[in-house]
This record gives sequence, C-alpha cells and structure tokens, in this order.
Amino acid sequence: DDEGLQALAQRCSGLRHLSLYWNVKATDAGFGKLLRAQKGANFHTVSFSGCKNLGNETVQRLVGRGPNMEILDLTRCPRVSDSGALLVCECLDRLRVLRLYAMAQLSPAAFANLKRLVRLEELDLCGCRVQDGALTDFFAAAAPTKLHTLNITWCPELTDAAVLAVASSCPALGWLSLFGNMNFTKAAVEALAAGSCGPVLHSLDVRGLTKAVPYSLDPEALRKLFPALVSVELHH
Repeated sequence: DDEGLQALAQRCSGLRHLSLYWNVKATDAGFGKLLRAQKGANFHTVSFSGCKNLGNETVQRLVGRGPNMEILDLTRCPRVSDSGALLVCECLDRLRVLRLYAMAQLSPAAFANLKRLVRLEELDLCGCRVQDGALTDFFAAAAPTKLHTLNITWCPELTDAAVLAVASSCPALGWLSLFGNMNFTKAAVEALAAGSCGPVLHSLDVRGLTKAVPYSLDPEALRKLFPALVSVELHH
C-alpha cells in the first residue's frame, strides 16, 4: 500500500529495477513518493502489472525518472488513459520491451506514437483496440524491426493489413499470437509464411481465426507452412 511505498522511498533512492506486481492497494500518491525519492534517472526495468490504482500521474513521473528505460510492463492498469500511453511512446524511445496487455480502455488514438519505439524487441498489445495504421506506421519506421515477440491476441480492430506488415518487416520474429481475431484470413497466414519471418517462426497461435481455415483448425496444415514451428497453442 502507500505506506509501504513511503517506507521503500526512505530506504531506496537509486532503483534501477522495480517490480510491484498486482499491487491493488497502492495509489498515485504512494507511487509518487517512491519516484520522487529517486536520485537521478536510472530506471532500466519497471513492472506495474496489475496495479489497478496507478494512473497517468505516475506514468508522467516515471518517464521523467527513466528516460533510458528498456523494459516497461503496464499490464492491467485500467486507470492509465490515452494520454499516459502517448507519453510512454513519446518519451521512452529506448524501450526494448513494452507490455500493454489487457488495456482495452485505451482508444485507437493512444497508439499514435507507437512508431517512435523503433528499438522494440517485444510488444504485447493483447486485448487492445490498436488499429492497422498504428502498427503499419510502426513497422515502416522500424523496418526491419528487431521484434522477436509480438502478441496481438484479441485485437478486434486489426485486419490482414497488420499481418502483411508483420510479414514484410519482422525477419527476427519467432513468437506471434493472432489468437481470436476473426478478421484475419487464410491469405494473411499464407503471406506470413512467405514473408521474412516465415522460416524462423517457432511459436504461432492462429486458433479462433474463423476466416483462416484450415490453418486455424489443423495444426499439421499450419506446420507445413512454417518449417520451424514448434508451438501452436500459446494461450491456455
């Protein structure tokens, strides 16, 4: 809770790694005390996954304390709004890992600055309302991207255009989840196989893609397209 964060602030003033997983009692007031206590701008890795009372006020302080941050996890932080997400993408351009899992409260506009994060190696947008334009702009800006992991599970506004951009821009991609998207088609899966990441994809989940039969129903058909494929069920 906030008292615990205040106690931590009194003892830790040079944090580089901070993980407060599923802290549902702490608020912006407590996070603020901890962040203000930091001397310098040393944050490298921060996970606020599940901190349900953390909002834009904390995000604003965080980007000021961690301009060189490389890993940020804001999974299930429902009080972070579009302005917080925009600030992350605008200010933290050294990020290698960004997780915005289950952040459905963000509107499509929240991802307008995603194209600034050209160093990303892992991107998790599961359940987000990101649209094709934001992703295609990111892929174009970062091409060839350094992504090895991409989660766009349950992103209902994405279409084949996003998958085609992945196919042409992500030669290092080894892990990809398209799970549950009913817009993606068989043609997009085949384009992915023919693209730069086709030979190296080892983990790919296309279950629930009603327009991508037989691949969404038949793992063996999928493996024939992707020679390195090992895992076809990435969510349980």
